[in-house]
Amino acid sequence: MGGRTHSRGKCCFGRCFEIYSNLGTSSAEENPFVFLKGENADYDHGEVIGFNLIYSGNFKFRLLSDWYKGVHITYGVNDEDFEWVLSDGESFVCPQAVISYSYCGIDKMSWNFHSFVRENLITYLFDKNYKPVLFNSWEGCFFDFTTESIISYIDDSVKAGAELFVLDDGWFGRRNDDTDGLGDWTVNKNKLDLHRIIEHCHNLGMKFGIWFEPEMVNYNSDLYKAHPEYALCDDGEDIHVMRHQFHLDFSNPQAVDAIYKQLNAFFKEYEIDYIKWDYNRRVYEHFSNRLGKKRQGEVYHRITLGYYSLLSRIAKDNPKIMIEGCAGGGSRFDLGTLYYCPQIWTSDESNPVRRSVINYNTSLGYPLSCIATHVNDCKLMNYEQKSLFALFGTYGLEMNPNLLTDNEKKTLFNTAELYKKYHKDVIENGMLYHLASPQTDNRYIIQCVNASKTCSLILLMNILHEKECFRYLKLKGLDSDKRYKNNFDGCVFYGDYYMNVGLNFSGVWRDEFDCKLLILEEVET
Repeated sequence: MGGRTHSRGKCCFGRCFEIYSNLGTSSAEENPFVFLKGENADYDHGEVIGFNLIYSGNFKFRLLSDWYKGVHITYGVNDEDFEWVLSDGESFVCPQAVISYSYCGIDKMSWNFHSFVRENLITYLFDKNYKPVLFNSWEGCFFDFTTESIISYIDDSVKAGAELFVLDDGWFGRRNDDTDGLGDWTVNKNKLDLHRIIEHCHNLGMKFGIWFEPEMVNYNSDLYKAHPEYALCDDGEDIHVMRHQFHLDFSNPQAVDAIYKQLNAFFKEYEIDYIKWDYNRRVYEHFSNRLGKKRQGEVYHRITLGYYSLLSRIAKDNPKIMIEGCAGGGSRFDLGTLYYCPQIWTSDESNPVRRSVINYNTSLGYPLSCIATHVNDCKLMNYEQKSLFALFGTYGLEMNPNLLTDNEKKTLFNTAELYKKYHKDVIENGMLYHLASPQTDNRYIIQCVNASKTCSLILLMNILHEKECFRYLKLKGLDSDKRYKNNFDGCVFYGDYYMNVGLNFSGVWRDEFDCKLLILEEVET
């Protein structure tokens, strides 16, 4: 199964297993993607059945195994803290579940989900187009920036290959730290000239993006002072403060409208190409002052519907803007969000060693084309290794570009060129094979093969140092009769050789955190 099992034990019918979230989001601790496999199933053989939910709120997956070896599965909205009052003639629409069955192992189950997401779920009009290399300002400067410093970031990010510059948190209201500003979505003109920044970006041929956290409010913000009833809270009780912010009551259409009007005015004034939609707080106070006492069981679901309402209005009004889900590092990595957002920030953890487990497991249910992965200033690896790792996702950069050396900029630029050449055909639209899991192996190895089987990219990363040993890497998905030249030793072999004998990595590629990119391209006979 994917995720952790929160509850297990015997009941009068057999054994019961549950995986669930009850924090107001789909995947703050768990993810609604779950799969079951036969006892002897692996990535290429055996029966596997996967489940997912087109929903961004609390969910529960329950499996009951009876004494006769039968399996009963229920899946949907988490029934804890949930109760919906229906009057005569009213109806309730449940989230849709998606099921993928494979008798050819785990990877086949994954491909079914990947195809469904790419072809049938994502609604962003320009999802099939090339997606630019992204640079995000957050880890480089946090809240501390000026117009001039951001312009210098833009200039240096171009030298590292960036094509889309994203101004993160700190540009609005009185936002110089995380105690103020949320809910006040107007530009802090005392801090920066956003028109000038956007114009500078566009004059360089770059796209421009910006950060929002529309569902949150600060105690000190003007919106909260004017409308404290817009926050989720129970009158007479203290609100739990997390990150100096409260959760807006998106079960209240007035609260949603108040945010929509601000965002709508902003997009009319500023030429924006991209939105980073963040969500950094759990739902602790699931009480709405708008709903009566008998309807408080509806709050969790109604705030999810309010989230969809705002997202859909922004997307409909601004169809050319790409919206990336962020959600506190993966708190809403789900099919409901992917319906509006073609890519999602998987985690705030960008250390490639730790991120390898996150990306590997996420890619079992979601395509690489929607898994946002950035290069940052993590010291465990050099920039070449970090950028090669980030290539197998929606490639981006996140550091202070002013501090990059010329060689580091060149390295990142070269990887950006690889992204432009191979990403769309091989990684985004190709078939993904899981060759070695960092959870069970000392290696993280994934392989992508394009539809025509003329090109393949393989990412190899050691976790810990290894002693000298014999090691052959067998590949998958190639055409047995095609001849491929590899960039490792420059040799040419038939696809059959690569898949049944493999590349000889004995005596090489064994250092701690060593990361390599293997490229195979067809050679005409």
